[in-house]
Amino acid sequence: MNIVQSRYTLCHYNLLRILLNQPVRTSVSQLYAKFDLLPIDKLYLLQVLILVFKCIHCRHLVPSVYADRFIVNHDVYNYNTRSSQNLHLISTRTSYGQKCIKYKGSLLWNRLPVSLRFCSSVSVFKTHVKKYLWTIEN
Repeated sequence: MNIVQSRYTLCHYNLLRILLNQPVRTSVSQLYAKFDLLPIDKLYLLQVLILVFKCIHCRHLVPSVYADRFIVNHDVYNYNTRSSQNLHLISTRTSYGQKCIKYKGSLLWNRLPVSLRFCSSVSVFKTHVKKYLWTIEN
């Protein structure tokens, strides 16, 4: 986390603490749970996963630039494997390439439990992924 992000996170934490009139030693997770909010880093993950879900299942909800952004492995390879339903990960040579939405989105999507990948709508997906993100560690 860079300095700007850490300052923003600290400011966000202090704001929640003041709004709830909690002591300084109150844990961050308790504050977020009381407002039913995800921490900022997990909120970013949620938004990336929602974009991937829309690109795969609801192409009409995303701009045309994103429509073919994510490719399923079975469209790339002609043979069936355990990972044929995963998204194809592009190869990157730098850490900068690993931060692009195509790589990061595919990586996050492949780490999701299969049951979450096939939700019936965006709102159902968002609800289930939000619960899932609460249960995992960074």
